[in-house]
Amino acid sequence: MRTNHADNNFLTKLSIALFKRLKPKLNSNPADALPNPATAPLAKRVGGDVALRILPLGDALTYGGDSGSGSNSYRLALRDILATDGNPVDMVGSQKAGSMADSDVEGWPGLTVSELSGKAKAAVPEYLPNLVLINAGTADCEGASKDVSGVKDTMLEILQFTWKNSIKSTIILSTVPPSGDAETDKCIEEVNSGYRSLVAEQQAISKKVVLVDFSSGLAQQEVGTDDGYKKMADIWFGGIKDAASRGWVEKPEGQFTEGPSTPTSKDKVSETASPASSTSGAGGKEEDEADETSGGSSEENAGSGGSGGTSPAEGSSGGDGGSKPGSGGVRVGGSWLWAACLAMPVAIAMA
Repeated sequence: MRTNHADNNFLTKLSIALFKRLKPKLNSNPADALPNPATAPLAKRVGGDVALRILPLGDALTYGGDSGSGSNSYRLALRDILATDGNPVDMVGSQKAGSMADSDVEGWPGLTVSELSGKAKAAVPEYLPNLVLINAGTADCEGASKDVSGVKDTMLEILQFTWKNSIKSTIILSTVPPSGDAETDKCIEEVNSGYRSLVAEQQAISKKVVLVDFSSGLAQQEVGTDDGYKKMADIWFGGIKDAASRGWVEKPEGQFTEGPSTPTSKDKVSETASPASSTSGAGGKEEDEADETSGGSSEENAGSGGSGGTSPAEGSSGGDGGSKPGSGGVRVGGSWLWAACLAMPVAIAMA
């Protein structure tokens, strides 16, 4: 089929019009279109949204306080950081503590490292965690004898038992935070020195253990407070990212069931949103208008959130999440992209 001059003129004008509308939404610098590792969704930085079965193991700081948000220790803040951005999470342990929904924990206030060793040997084979977070040693230094000569060796036993009995496990070991008492802090530094050398020795033989530092990351007055627990969560998360960057965060053994989520204040606000706000992303007129004025839609906005799968099984698959919200992809976006796609068959047919 031959085209006349009028047809060619029409196609030229259509192409120019589409190009002008799309050009402002196309990035002129190709490098800028690549995902920025510093701002990529957290799930892409933590094992590619691998399911996390976490065993928090420790004493009072792991168990939490008596009331308020501190009753959840660092566990709720850390769970939110991980789960919000795509990692299905299940906290496990033989205890329950705090107001959070997923309140399982292996936290035992007042127990020494030796005593916690027995708790670990019961919990690890039972729950098969792929992440074990250990904060222990405070009780050893608060005792009358302050004899911590065997703490390093006992901690090594815990690590070796965990690796042997939960083969997918990675361990994040923390130093002990300061107490504010000079004599106790001297003992704490001895424990922490042992932990540092222990982790270095084990990493040298390719064992999956990372050290996080509470001794310098927390001020004494913050220990056991809400702000302190939030800082602990951030420090734990840094350790988990470190482990993930080494390729150590693996899918857990057996069937994974995601733990229950604790509603946040943001969730409660969204539940009571007006009908207009709840339907604005359904693809009607409001969405198209928003696309043309802001260059994006609800799909684009979802890119700043997580890539969570629709089920724990999906979450544990560790796929690239390319088509999921939060996958870091670049969206040219808006109804004009659809217009271009629809115009192509017309143009081809007329040619």
